[in-house]
Amino acid sequence: EQFFTLLNPISALDSTDKGLGYDYLGGDFKITKGVVHTRNLEMKGPQIMLNVEGQADLVLDTVNAQVKAMPLQMLDKTLKAIPLLGQLLTGGKKGGLIETYFRVDGKLSKPNFTMQPHKSLLEKPGSILKELLKLKQN
Repeated sequence: EQFFTLLNPISALDSTDKGLGYDYLGGDFKITKGVVHTRNLEMKGPQIMLNVEGQADLVLDTVNAQVKAMPLQMLDKTLKAIPLLGQLLTGGKKGGLIETYFRVDGKLSKPNFTMQPHKSLLEKPGSILKELLKLKQN
């Protein structure tokens, strides 16, 4: 609930009553001595897409992960349908127009979510520049 309040305080109230719908949830996991590792946990839904990289220690009840949240999935789908402009603004298949980064740490049973504003502000312009350079090379 704390995580969704950071993303959008108004929609978070609604999502906790009904749950957060998703169309896809998956990724690759490696479990070693009670520690679950992933580099590509992905949740896709009509409202939001989440990408997670990190680990959870099931024995010590701790988590340490990086989350990239991309709300406004309908807008992203619309933009991605526009040739060149969609690729440029969203960064392609794995990106979105708005990308918000979070650090998740602490107890797995009660994790702390910390927004990373510097990364959220700097990553998107960097990916747009990268896409521009790709276009120039082609």
